[in-house]
Amino acid sequence: MVKKTTLAINFENGKAVANKKLALGDDIGLFILLVLETGLRLSDALTLTKNNFYKIGKDYYIQFVAKKTKKEAKRPISELLYKKVMDRGSDCIFINPKTNQYYSKMWVGRNLKKAFLNECREAKKENKTISAHSLRKSAGQKVYEINGIEAARDFLQHETYQTTKDYLNIGERKLNQLLKDTLID
Repeated sequence: MVKKTTLAINFENGKAVANKKLALGDDIGLFILLVLETGLRLSDALTLTKNNFYKIGKDYYIQFVAKKTKKEAKRPISELLYKKVMDRGSDCIFINPKTNQYYSKMWVGRNLKKAFLNECREAKKENKTISAHSLRKSAGQKVYEINGIEAARDFLQHETYQTTKDYLNIGERKLNQLLKDTLID
């Protein structure tokens, strides 16, 4: 059996889906927005509390320690994300109000597949899937495209550039094209 990998979704489309779901009061919209803005892994996102979020002046941030890497990080977030988090009824962000339990990885996966039906169909054609990691990859690609591989590596908390290149599927050809577009007139 061939291992399926995740397909990064289009960043702007992901933000649009998040905003649509947020407007409907759907918790998956908050999850999508959070991961697109922070690049958090699924397990880190699901266990956040309001204490992870704060405001300094007019700026909003999230601070966390990644479970996988044990690295501490602070990331800027949007005012919208901050306000939606602070409006939650519980200190824990992703708590199911019916069961008073954390949402599960299965809940996230099921709801992402519903939210991104077209992307799921496209991913299937490439023997890939849509998951929470799709959002993380999308955020990492956006950082890479605008700020380069070093910023993407730091954002994703990878130890090596090779890990980041592999994770974002950055081949030498694509990297050289980006370098040419950036450095060569």
